[in-house]
Amino acid sequence: MAPTRVNDQYFTNLLLKINAKLGWMNLMLATKQTPSIPEVPTIILSMDVSHGSPGQYGIPSIVFVISSSQYHLISRYKASVRTQSPKLEMIDSLFKQVSDKEDEGMIGTTRHTYYHVLLDQIGFSADNLQELVHSLSYVYQRSTTAIFVVAPIFYAHLASSQVGTFLKFIDALETSSSHGGATAPGVISIS
Repeated sequence: MAPTRVNDQYFTNLLLKINAKLGWMNLMLATKQTPSIPEVPTIILSMDVSHGSPGQYGIPSIVFVISSSQYHLISRYKASVRTQSPKLEMIDSLFKQVSDKEDEGMIGTTRHTYYHVLLDQIGFSADNLQELVHSLSYVYQRSTTAIFVVAPIFYAHLASSQVGTFLKFIDALETSSSHGGATAPGVISIS
């Protein structure tokens, strides 16, 4: 990277990423300003499904579930991953399929995000729920500014990307070994 292109924001984001990878917390919500969270034990869940590349058949879809891991600290999340039938957008049969074009946007426009409340045992008012969603867009551990979706959803997309890259690497190793190439030592095949 050319020295003229490096700025304070770049270094700040780099340090935030390193700090988060070391297990430290960069940001957290002020619980006094978070509606209903201090009063009622709360878990925040986010889910995402990742598919193989177009034209690839028989590659399982990967389901990611991200959840808040400590009560009161809804800024820290843990991930769970599993596979399901290929190209299946629904997580098992819990949700109806979303239209293919629903989340497309024009270049240069604001990205609208729609959230669906599946179960509200706390009984949030519309204003409190909107305030919570707005607050969750500020707790992404790699940024000092708000992100376009709430942090749990962004973490689900991040996990999807990382596992997808890992599976492509494993596939490349298996393809290489089936054509007489050498595989890396210690690589364990996953099914």
